[in-house]
Amino acid sequence: MEKLVVSRETALEKGYLEKKVIFLKPSPRGGKMIKAPNHIGYFMYEGAKIRFVIPMNKRGEILNVFKSREEQDYFENELGVDLSPHRKKDNFWHTFSIGFSKDPISMHEGMKFDLSDPTDNLRVRVLQNCIDVAPTWEQRFASPAYKFALVYEDYEENRASAEATKNQEMWKFFGSVSNNTTKMREFLGVYLADNKKIKTVPADSSKEWLMGELSNLIKEDPDGYLEIVNDPTYEMKAFILNATQVGAVEKAGVNKYVLPGETTSWTHGEFVDYLGQLKENSDDLYLKIKAQINMKNKK
Repeated sequence: MEKLVVSRETALEKGYLEKKVIFLKPSPRGGKMIKAPNHIGYFMYEGAKIRFVIPMNKRGEILNVFKSREEQDYFENELGVDLSPHRKKDNFWHTFSIGFSKDPISMHEGMKFDLSDPTDNLRVRVLQNCIDVAPTWEQRFASPAYKFALVYEDYEENRASAEATKNQEMWKFFGSVSNNTTKMREFLGVYLADNKKIKTVPADSSKEWLMGELSNLIKEDPDGYLEIVNDPTYEMKAFILNATQVGAVEKAGVNKYVLPGETTSWTHGEFVDYLGQLKENSDDLYLKIKAQINMKNKK
């Protein structure tokens, strides 16, 4: 069967190629003996080389880096070689490798690959399947086997943008509650309950103290803070907090809740789901708890 010739533009549209640049960067952790980054033997000895080749699967077969036969056909047409991983003789993958040599530049900048170039693209596909290469810089410590990581050229720019967006979201919420002591107490109470903390928020806490606690959370646990901000069950968690404070619900430990006079206990997460169902069905029990909260707040 004659192979369909695919243009570079079509290859980009289909995702065979990408208009992106990626780097293979070392992810040094320091060896058992050599821990100083300026030591000639740190990570690898100066001038030492390592070669990456396509791994094999559990059956001892070369891994296929292509998602479809059409994709493989495109690369074979572009490079003029048979890229079948099953070829018995003159198998392309038996000799195709990527070499990394340690020097000051490669340690700092890494190796550069253009994903719009077919050969570079194949090199990266091999690296993505190597056990000692992390798929992203953020994941470089996810496995003890990782000694390198793949890093997109715009990584720092995207990270800075994401960080700015995160900061904007955190401080926007802070501004929306900073003049409402009740809202700030609720938020801190929900955070503590979610994180199974014994600490509680004083009922008479001042506006300044509450603002200080929120500011500390932003600095010390920004991800946990944002998780509460964006939690779809936040309102129910605040409801449980208020119900506990008025005695409509009792705590039976750091992460256990019971209804007065009953023996059944729920974890925080279970109780959120349970009361959520009662609210959805306008159950009398939920309405009773809500009435107790409203009555207490009117006093």
